[in-house]
Amino acid sequence: MKITCPNASCGQHLSGPRALMGSRYACPACEHSFIWTDCFHAGDAFVIYDLETTGLYPDHDEFIQIAAVRLRAGCICPEESFFSFARPRQRISSFITSYTGISNDDVRDAPRPEEVLCGFARWVGDATLIAHNGLRFDSKFLAATHRPLTAGR
Repeated sequence: MKITCPNASCGQHLSGPRALMGSRYACPACEHSFIWTDCFHAGDAFVIYDLETTGLYPDHDEFIQIAAVRLRAGCICPEESFFSFARPRQRISSFITSYTGISNDDVRDAPRPEEVLCGFARWVGDATLIAHNGLRFDSKFLAATHRPLTAGR
């Protein structure tokens, strides 16, 4: 498999086995470290995020924490991260505290989920969102937070 080093100032042509896909690699010419892939998205960014919630049901539970990191040109950018607690309308149960490690004290002075979501959206910009179990879980909580509040929330 042949690729070009994603470091724009290098452009070295590299070749290696397909088995390298997904592994960290350093270009021998410029020592730029990246994840070996057959597709680089120059200029594009990805945001990997995860939520913690008060329960499993976005219709009446809320997210209580969001954490994210930006990925550019196959490299994680730890200096470009987002983290916030969110203060739900209902108390966090002892089960959720034992499961997530997040207590009512942690979220006492945090902004509401809607405010956190606005800040997160500004931070994300036009990056593509990636989440573990995002389609079935996390994205449903983001969508529910974006909707006008229902009587039960």
